[in-house]
Amino acid sequence: MDGMDPRSASYLQRFHPVHETVLNNVLAHSVGLFNRRYKIRKLQRCGQNAVLPGREKYQDMFVLSVPICEDQVLEWQVILNEFKPSLRPDFKVFNLGFAQFLSNNMLRTGLFHYDINNENAILNVVNRLREMYIEYVLTHLKSPSSLHEHISSTLQVLNCSHELVLLHNIVHFSLRLPLLFSRLQLDLPPSKLTVTLTLSAPYHHGSDLDYQSRVHMSDDLSEQIGGDRIKYPQYGRDKPMLKYIYDVIGRIQVPISVLKL
Repeated sequence: MDGMDPRSASYLQRFHPVHETVLNNVLAHSVGLFNRRYKIRKLQRCGQNAVLPGREKYQDMFVLSVPICEDQVLEWQVILNEFKPSLRPDFKVFNLGFAQFLSNNMLRTGLFHYDINNENAILNVVNRLREMYIEYVLTHLKSPSSLHEHISSTLQVLNCSHELVLLHNIVHFSLRLPLLFSRLQLDLPPSKLTVTLTLSAPYHHGSDLDYQSRVHMSDDLSEQIGGDRIKYPQYGRDKPMLKYIYDVIGRIQVPISVLKL
């Protein structure tokens, strides 16, 4: 259970043993650009479990906290069938637009091929739903926001790993920056050789909400290249996104390039 959320781990024994196994794999899995963990919240009993004698100890409904971008979280309700644990779970995503998107693309969710004998059964579905959410947000941004054009063109040029979330009228866009690390003197593992940029912008053009940018790199990498001394440009409404990203890449690449081999 190394790295697993302690509170979530304490809930596992309250599920049917079949579900305990597959949910353990969900909680043990790091996901996304920032290697964060899924969490279980708000356990409840519903359906047949609420009335069947001897089954009162099992929970069959909970909220799954889904990490996305740097520090954002989606919350989806998961409903299990403890009476017939082999049946696939139901998901409630609390977003009418995304729910419709899933309904139109149900075959892609993996729910129709759900196999409880696969210990990663729920994990595979949750990971797939998370990917589809990112796809949905980019599609949703086509109107009334101009962010769709900026983000789409950025991804076409850079073709990099990315995450996207729309919460409280703020769009958060995280991407892994393409950098060259051949001059680094330390033999760092790949997990330490990643730099991620998160851009936050208001969904509606002309909003009073702030534009923000944040760069994330490992402490080991920052120490070697003097990451705390790098001055990043200010991100704002009048900054073309791709040009801004290239500016950030250049300011990080320069101290790497001057290192002695």
